[in-house]
Amino acid sequence: MSREWHRARTLAALAPELAELPRARLYPLWRRALRHSASRTRRDLLGDLRALVPVVVRLGGAKAIGEVVDAVREVGERWP
Repeated sequence: MSREWHRARTLAALAPELAELPRARLYPLWRRALRHSASRTRRDLLGDLRALVPVVVRLGGAKAIGEVVDAVREVGERWP
């Protein structure tokens, strides 16, 4: 299996545990993860966002998921 597949599986396994961290510790980790993911392919970024749903919910609540989806959709319309 590919390295990306293993990476995504590992991130998905870690996300629920990360979401248990206090928000003050979690937010800087989220920023670093997002910056790293954004430098990869679109497919990898979307996979990472999917894996990090528990972190997004922890930081911004269920509403944040909709906001992330809207942001991805908007970027996709501008840069297909």
